[in-house]
Amino acid sequence: MRAGLTSVPSGLESARAFACFVRRPAGRNVGPVQSLTVIGPTVERWPAGAPTTARGARALPGSEGKFARKLSMKSIIQITSLLLLLALLPAAAQGRVVINEIFYNAPNDLEDLEYVELHNTGSEAVDLGGWAFTKGIKFKFEAGAKIDAKGFLVLCRNRDRFKEFYSVPVHGAFDQPLSNKGEQLELSDAAGKAVDAVKYKDDAPWPLGADGFSGSLERICPDTNGDTPSNWAASPLSEDRIKPAGTPGKANASYSPQLPPTIAKVKFTPEIAAPDQPITVEADVSDSVGASEVSLLYRLAGAGFEKPETSVPMKKVSDVRYAAVIPGQAKDQLIRFRIEAKSPNGARRFHPAETEPRPALSTYVHQTAASGKIPLAWIINTTEAELKSAEQRSRFAGRGGFFPGGFGGRGGGFGGPGGFGRGGFGPGMFVAPQMMLQADKNADQKLSKAEFTALAETWFDKLDPDKAGKLNQDQFNERFGELLPPPQGFGPPGEGPRGGRGGFGPTMFVAPGLFSVADANKDTVLTREEFQAAFGKWFGDWDQDKSGSLDEGKLNTGLNATLPPPQFGGRGGFGGRGGDRERGAGEFRGPGGFGGRGGFGFRAGPTEPTSSRSAFVYFDPETRQLQLFDFVQVVPRKGGQKVHFYKDQPLKKMTTINLIFESENAALAEPLAYEVYRRVGVAAPQSHHVRLALNGQPAGYSLLVEQVNRAFLRRNKLSDDGNLYKLLWYERDLVRQHEKKTNTREGHDDLLSLINALQKTQGDEQWEIIKKNFDVEQMVNYFVASMALSNWDGFWNNYFTYHDVHGSGKWTMYPWDEDNTWGTSMGFGGMGQVFYNMPITFGMNGDTPPGGRRGFGGGGGAGWWRQPGYFSGPLLANPQFRKLFLARMKEALESIYTEEVFVPIINAMGERLRPEVSLRAEAFGMDASRALQNLDQLLQAFRDHVKKRREFLLAQEEVKNAGQPGAR
Repeated sequence: MRAGLTSVPSGLESARAFACFVRRPAGRNVGPVQSLTVIGPTVERWPAGAPTTARGARALPGSEGKFARKLSMKSIIQITSLLLLLALLPAAAQGRVVINEIFYNAPNDLEDLEYVELHNTGSEAVDLGGWAFTKGIKFKFEAGAKIDAKGFLVLCRNRDRFKEFYSVPVHGAFDQPLSNKGEQLELSDAAGKAVDAVKYKDDAPWPLGADGFSGSLERICPDTNGDTPSNWAASPLSEDRIKPAGTPGKANASYSPQLPPTIAKVKFTPEIAAPDQPITVEADVSDSVGASEVSLLYRLAGAGFEKPETSVPMKKVSDVRYAAVIPGQAKDQLIRFRIEAKSPNGARRFHPAETEPRPALSTYVHQTAASGKIPLAWIINTTEAELKSAEQRSRFAGRGGFFPGGFGGRGGGFGGPGGFGRGGFGPGMFVAPQMMLQADKNADQKLSKAEFTALAETWFDKLDPDKAGKLNQDQFNERFGELLPPPQGFGPPGEGPRGGRGGFGPTMFVAPGLFSVADANKDTVLTREEFQAAFGKWFGDWDQDKSGSLDEGKLNTGLNATLPPPQFGGRGGFGGRGGDRERGAGEFRGPGGFGGRGGFGFRAGPTEPTSSRSAFVYFDPETRQLQLFDFVQVVPRKGGQKVHFYKDQPLKKMTTINLIFESENAALAEPLAYEVYRRVGVAAPQSHHVRLALNGQPAGYSLLVEQVNRAFLRRNKLSDDGNLYKLLWYERDLVRQHEKKTNTREGHDDLLSLINALQKTQGDEQWEIIKKNFDVEQMVNYFVASMALSNWDGFWNNYFTYHDVHGSGKWTMYPWDEDNTWGTSMGFGGMGQVFYNMPITFGMNGDTPPGGRRGFGGGGGAGWWRQPGYFSGPLLANPQFRKLFLARMKEALESIYTEEVFVPIINAMGERLRPEVSLRAEAFGMDASRALQNLDQLLQAFRDHVKKRREFLLAQEEVKNAGQPGAR
């Protein structure tokens, strides 16, 4: 029987057989009859509002008397009496059980946290014995099961998991999981007759808040059919959207005794408004008894503010269409608006709902975007707290950019003071911000000589609490961490910051080098006088423009030039190999933990709590289209921001992007590196430059990098339900070094099993394991691209690995954080030279560093040398895999990584960035001509790397002989 129709069984005898149907307002079991249909030899209908005869019987328009000729008056009276009885009979008295709430996609990878709630709308208990879910989940109620009058009953997937978050009694557990993408649930009675059914989905017009944002699907009106999305809303979301919400075992937060008016087909023009341009908003609003009031509510928002809402009545322009106009507004503002509809019975609906992740529709008032060769981007933090936090970070984050003394300048070329730049990678990234914070007494973001030298006194007092007047290396290292507290989360999970040699935090990176350069007479004892003298000398050296002060840029540049590069530990940890201790699944930290959302890593940075009320605006110069992404989460990270979009509104299929500027070298090398990986045949993150404005202030050009996540997998036509791991170089064992990004609560068993098998086998036996477990072609291509790029940081570190558990079963690798490519990082190539001679054996088991000294965390040797990676070591050393690697390496050097292919790409990037480099220099008070000169030097270094690296690799015997019979 269709919704809204109640069947009247034939029992009224007449000369003609017939059946009657009563139509009431949609979803109501009581209320006035809207129409009556009589089916017999002919079909007649009494429509709502049909005229009434003198005797009280309704006649069909245009067919007066026709009905009377077919039915006797007695039959008409009997029918009318029965209809009145049915209309007055409350269906709820019999007890109606409905599917009332569905929690199908929990946040924070809580895959087994699911529940379904039933609700009895009637005034009597209902016996559920023999009832069952016949579609969707599988569950059958035992004999004697019942649901109380007006009561609620909860079924869940995992009792223990449910009890972690809710104290509501659970009637039973189901085994089959609810689909995260939507499915049909059907509840049937003991006779197998369907009692209620819901076919939910994970996209509009179904609520988005229930799809992994912490909310559940709540039925609004239990007396209305549940097969329409207009009768469902998301429950209120938790504050952080990570803690599960929902309302199991009690009345829904969105409950309404009558279904509120439905709002649909919302349209607003223009979608992006010019200054002072009005915006027309239209919508269909329908209700069974008619909407009594429809309003448009709007507010203005911008950097650090959201104004109160203004209400504008919406006028009826057609049968169900309403419209209103938002007056024109000033430029560079967000307009957030929603529609409110009320029915005469008091039911009310907002569109979008208040419990949606995006609780309003939005537009951005903006003038015609300035012309440029790269996209433009704006970040707008609308909350005051986030605005202040962004302003504070921008003061200490530094300019980045092309500094004087760059490539080939003072400090040794790449990796010298110009090579790092403010915000670049080096000792200064740890020390300079703390120096400024602790010594800048008048808060002018500059240190006078008196302030700077006073800091030496303050620091030595803290380093020498016993007033001995001198320190040895161990004392200095152990106490230095107290001067520079490590950022939040910088340390092993569950442990505090550690000082001493090989410890975590700035002590490990900075203290040995700082002690060494300050120990003037090299007697391994540092005196107060030596420390003070060192600070005095540094001030003179670092104040190159003789302004009499040091800003953070000078501090960072000077520290990078003065102190030796940080010495990191090997694959197993800092200062040597870490232990083999495996961390259990219960110790793993997911979102919000170490290296995850809210954690600290060299790509994540320290963060503070963020709302989802920021906006991101993107202008594409090719299409001339402006896109607004409102109510997004902007998370601060090292060197920039991470922006999280919604899956139904991605940016070029990306759901998370990183906007970063860590150094000029990194900003140029990274996107070029990803292009090499793509051309060789490896899926790589999308990456390009954008001109960024942060809360109305120009921030110069930044690098946009796609986050490797589920959306990345889908974009590259891979299943997204496997295990994705990110390699963390600063962790201490196999499990900790592989941060799980998907299925975070299922442990690392697949990884442990694979590595164990690789380590226990060799030769043909190992080759069989490699073929079975890896996408061999993809892995070969990954190592080929890494080798071509001199990517010493990409064999043991800086990659994601993915196990397609439910698809091919294979493992693959994807590049990440490609700033140490193209031979231009860390000064490994020597004064003004690119690093092009990384050996073809690098990364494989059995490889030894030049000179036989390890050099990585152990002192001496080549600073770029690293121990083999977990995958690179055994795979590159396996004879069969190595043959494929060398053959593909030769092929790539002959046809892909060539000057003919990449010099035009490098030149094109330079042309796009020349105006941006000038703009950035002017914005931060730098010399634009010198910045352009350094840009040209860096671009030439990339060209040199293609030429020299290619020549070097092609000259290697293994590569020359690749593909020949008998070649290794």
